[in-house]
Amino acid sequence: MIRLKPVLIGLACLLAGAASAAPCEEALGALRQVAVDAAAAEGAERALQAELKTINPLWTPGYCRALAENLARKTLSKQEGVAFDANLLERTAIRYESFRIETFRNSGVAPKLYFGFSDQKGATAAYETELLRVSAKVAPILNAYAGERGLSIRVTPKEIAVTQIAEGGALLLTTHFSEIEHIHPVKGVGLDDYRIGFVRYPGLVERIDAAFGSKLGGMGDVQRDSMSFSESALGTAVMYFYEKDLAEQKLRAENRPSLAGLPLDEQFVTASLVYNSGILFSAERVQQILRFDTAAYLADISERSAPKRPRFPVMTPEAADAWLAQGKAPPDQPTSWNAVYHVLQRYGAWVALSRFSQVFGEDGGVRAKF
Repeated sequence: MIRLKPVLIGLACLLAGAASAAPCEEALGALRQVAVDAAAAEGAERALQAELKTINPLWTPGYCRALAENLARKTLSKQEGVAFDANLLERTAIRYESFRIETFRNSGVAPKLYFGFSDQKGATAAYETELLRVSAKVAPILNAYAGERGLSIRVTPKEIAVTQIAEGGALLLTTHFSEIEHIHPVKGVGLDDYRIGFVRYPGLVERIDAAFGSKLGGMGDVQRDSMSFSESALGTAVMYFYEKDLAEQKLRAENRPSLAGLPLDEQFVTASLVYNSGILFSAERVQQILRFDTAAYLADISERSAPKRPRFPVMTPEAADAWLAQGKAPPDQPTSWNAVYHVLQRYGAWVALSRFSQVFGEDGGVRAKF
């Protein structure tokens, strides 16, 4: 856990007051550079001034730093041909960073940024389109199979795509791009139990292979198996289906409500916790994640586990207030051993995709037609 001394909190408040006189100057400069034209820059500046009025003044310095870093990353996308108009800047930078710092403050974990892995723009556009296409096409196959077998679970393209990105797709589309057509099922996209999941449902993998020309059915040698990017999405789809089925079985064993009757967000969080830990978490903990109200819980877990496990970079809401007031963006938060921490990263991205992008519908379907 990251600690801040009480004296720093008072100092941070003074810094916040001083910074509020001329907030976000660096971010404003970056915004003007990234915007596609002067009209876009003017529109985005108006959106920023409006957003600043909604943010806790104590968080403004940290928000401005986070926004400046977001826009700096967008300069690379601009070089790849992405045109940032006012609407795109408002959604994926100005409003998103406001959501991100508030979520970081209250949950302890900043959402991952998945817009660039689903907008079908820039250098990896073809692979992003393929991920959405595969997710949209395989979900009905899985759901038809579930219906035939009397299974109550259903999966959506959004669940598949977000899980694939979270389990390794983000790295494959960035720092591990050289491996994108030669992916290890475990090390590359986290399909730890694929040799179990792929054979659990008779005929399912064969049906998928027939539809996509993939070779999932021939896999089974963890030392030699390799997947294309499309196959990694298909493998993720099968394994998410498997883990969601396990979650449903665990719910029934505890006489808890079926996933089928829960909102999609709650289905995703419940199944993702099982996907990452094999454990069915309490309804209370799931609701806490859904509310982004986990900072104190995670800070406590980090401290109590410290003698045996490494601390993870979370802080209490009070410490986060001071951190942001000092003009610091949310810190780097590498993947850690705690399932709640881990799932919060992807759930934050899931919510951000719903609020600030136009890729998925409310039902988890892909809006684009393939």
